[in-house]
Amino acid sequence: PYKYQDMLERIRANPDESIYLLNDEKQLIEADYGEGKAIEYAQMKEIVRQLQDSDSQELMQDQNFWFYREVNGGKLKVLFAVPNAVIVKALTDTLLAGVIIAAIAAVLAVLGSMVFSKIISKPIIELSDTMRTLTIDDFSDELSKLRKDEIGILQDSFRVMIERNQNLITR
Repeated sequence: PYKYQDMLERIRANPDESIYLLNDEKQLIEADYGEGKAIEYAQMKEIVRQLQDSDSQELMQDQNFWFYREVNGGKLKVLFAVPNAVIVKALTDTLLAGVIIAAIAAVLAVLGSMVFSKIISKPIIELSDTMRTLTIDDFSDELSKLRKDEIGILQDSFRVMIERNQNLITR
């Protein structure tokens, strides 16, 4: 019996779960009731019968989810009862984690778009505004020369164009 008790203790994942070990004649060999209450033998036999007849071998009854598996060619049968509250708590924790991850992803997406806007869009808008409002007479090389990307190439080209126009006007 101690080996069975050790085996049942290892199978149980939560202190609220109950595990019943039955022989091939559906007689109770060992049980670990956990924090839950024991069920009557007649009720257990009825649950086993219902589970054996079902395709999924899973059942919701008496605020418990019941799972049934045959082991060792049907010589041993394991009846496993998980209270509804345990499963709801696990699902709630999973749902909460999903909501937190989604919120973090949304915040990161907003921050990423802000950074992208600052790095890409803002210099283009500034260059466009400068091109729109600049006159040849008041050009004062205020464009940034530090950029080495495509925007920097556009800024340099615009600066060179203005300088050439100023030289042409001067000549």
